[in-house]
Amino acid sequence: MGATLLRRRLEASSKIFQVCVIDAPPQRSQICLTVLSAADFLIIPLEASVKGYGSLVRRLDLLSGLQDVGATDAQVLGVLPFRDR
Repeated sequence: MGATLLRRRLEASSKIFQVCVIDAPPQRSQICLTVLSAADFLIIPLEASVKGYGSLVRRLDLLSGLQDVGATDAQVLGVLPFRDR
């Protein structure tokens, strides 16, 4: 329900803005699930480490699960690495 409400609220502002960037927390909270479900495209930040890679795999698995049940049509636009040593 939260994703539907967020998508409707964002549609209202689409006459003014072409793009809306939402920085969601990297967790499986209701806020994160709502943002994933309401998104059209995703850019996933990835810490350049083994831990970061594991997090990416879990995030892609979550997205796949949401797509399987029809909760989102979001597509991954890219992965943005950070903290490269």
